[in-house]
Order: sequence, then C-alpha cells, then structure tokens
Amino acid sequence: DHPDSRAMLTVRLKVPGEKQLNRMASSATKGESGIDVNGYPDYRGIPVVGAWTWLPEHGFGVATETDVTEACKSLSALRNLFGIFYALIVAIFAISMVLRRREMRADADREHARKIMRIFIEHNPAPVAMFDRDMRYLAYSRRWLIDYNLGSKDITGLSHYEVFPEIPESWKEIHRRCLAGAVEKCNEDKFVRPDGTTEWLSWEITPWRDNQGQIGGIILFTEVITERKKNKEMLQNANEYLDLRV
Repeated sequence: DHPDSRAMLTVRLKVPGEKQLNRMASSATKGESGIDVNGYPDYRGIPVVGAWTWLPEHGFGVATETDVTEACKSLSALRNLFGIFYALIVAIFAISMVLRRREMRADADREHARKIMRIFIEHNPAPVAMFDRDMRYLAYSRRWLIDYNLGSKDITGLSHYEVFPEIPESWKEIHRRCLAGAVEKCNEDKFVRPDGTTEWLSWEITPWRDNQGQIGGIILFTEVITERKKNKEMLQNANEYLDLRV
C-alpha cells in the first residue's frame, strides 16, 4: 500500500524478448478464465500448459502452469495405466465368457444325462421313482402309477409325502439317511393305505449323484408283493393244518 513497499514474490509474466504478456496473463488480466493444453511460452520462454481464473471480487487471478514435458509424462503414465486397466477388463471379460460357456456345456450335459435317466425310469417294467433332495418326483415308471393306483395322474414335481400322506415316519427317516448317502433295502415291509388295506412291499433305495459327485436325490425301486405274501401265508396255514391232521 506504500509507494516504497516491495512485494515478497515477483513473477514476470511476459514472454522473454517480447513486450506482451504470456497467454495466461493476457487472458486473466482481461477478467477471463481459461485452460490451455496445447502449450504456450511462459516467462522463461519454456512451453507450458496452464489453467487460470480471474477473481473479480478480489481484483486478482489464480493460475497454475506445468511444463509441457512434465505434463506429457503424466499423460503418458495415465495412458499406460488406462491401457493396463483396459487390458485387464478385456481379460476378465474373456475369462468370464470361457467359464460361462463351460458352465453352459456342463448344464447341457447334466440335462442330457437326466433325460436319459428319465427315459430309463419311465420305461422300466418295475415300479421305480426318482426324487430330488426335497423328495419331489423327477421321474417315475408307468408301473409305479399302476401298482399304487394313481391312474394317469401327473405327479412330476409333487412331494412324495403329498402323494402318499400315509407314509410312516420310520420310512421318512430311511429317506433322510439315504439322502445322506446310505443305501437301504427291505425284502418284506408292510404299507397300510388310507382305506385301511395292507400292502406288502419289497424295496431298495439308493442315492443318485450329479456330475460334481454331489447327492442330487434318491431312486426308489419297489415291488408290490401283496399277492405273494398272501399265497405264502395260505401255504403256511395249509401246511400247519396238515401237520395237525397227521
């Protein structure tokens, strides 16, 4: 504020050898704001890039300048970093596509194997049914529908316990053990139906596994042996009667 005062920092804003202000100073003193990335000579005559803004409420401007060579180094590094990042994105995308295609092929293979299994079960002459881990029907033979008086009902996707609500808890426990990996069978087992009639069954349960070796459910092989059981009992009773007569 005093005529004889001096600034602590003096910066020349003219291009060496010329009278006019450099690009930044000329624009800023006109009350303009701007940015120049093409390069212009600073007070040293060295090409720089810069950005500036004029603050009219304070009567001065604020500017920043960087040598073009330094700016290009940063830009080159940024470009290299972007290139690496882009290559990484492309690689991740390519890997994900390969894995997805493998997964799709694996899914197709699994579905093909299941179709073959369904065809085998559906045309099996014995009462056979295939279940998932929740004991829902995946496939069943025609003989299954006939022997258990289910008519032509489509039970695919239904729970085994919904189709046969009379199944005892002891059988459910056997199913749980087989879903855990056990193989169980019984040559003669009693099955009481809702109407009070009794049927005799021979059965075997084995788990089935998917392509990863995980248990996907169980397959139940059965045979209704009620008539055989009755004939056996009749023969036994006849033999006992003859023994008493003798």
